[in-house]
Amino acid sequence: MDVVAEHKQIDTRHPTDTRRKLLDTARDLIWRNTYDTVGIADICKHAGVTKGAFYHHFTSKADLFLTVCSTQAEEMDIRMDELLSSRYSPLEQLENIMRYLLDKQHCNGNEEIRGCPLFTAGSQGCCEDSGIRQAARDMSCQSVGHYTRLVRNLSDGGYLEHELKDPEQTGRLLHQFIEGLWLHGRMHQNLAQLRIDLREGLFRILDIRQEHRRS
Repeated sequence: MDVVAEHKQIDTRHPTDTRRKLLDTARDLIWRNTYDTVGIADICKHAGVTKGAFYHHFTSKADLFLTVCSTQAEEMDIRMDELLSSRYSPLEQLENIMRYLLDKQHCNGNEEIRGCPLFTAGSQGCCEDSGIRQAARDMSCQSVGHYTRLVRNLSDGGYLEHELKDPEQTGRLLHQFIEGLWLHGRMHQNLAQLRIDLREGLFRILDIRQEHRRS
């Protein structure tokens, strides 16, 4: 069957279900591998759809990936608003975020440390699509914004040893540390150690008062 004929095939599932399946499959495959090693054929095979169904929803792999990024960004905003809600104390907000970060590594019940597929794709030197790099930068700035919000809450609540002159810089440091921790964790696959290092690293960067630190 030639490519044109294949593209004319229509998936029998509801279009919304097919689109969601493609998004979830792409995110999972890229998470397990890398953006450049996962092709459209791989995504279609694991999603159980034809290439025709793929091209009915997306113009390219990059288009699919950018949609994944956009969906992920919306979901993260909603989730972080919940975790940083004023009904929690700043220390509880910190605990919420640490738990959220660790839970994101548990995909499909697997405790394999996978890091972050979106930032990994955006930082790959072989990834030439400027849109993907920009999407990764946008999500990086989004994360820094959430961490900066946490930093300000902790500072205003008197939980830090020293007054912060630049909360946004501390937010960037948190983001950089976490992304580096995921890369290290992906290489060594020691979840128990990652849990310990995540907590200790955040406490040190934030300079949490000793009486407020929990093991």
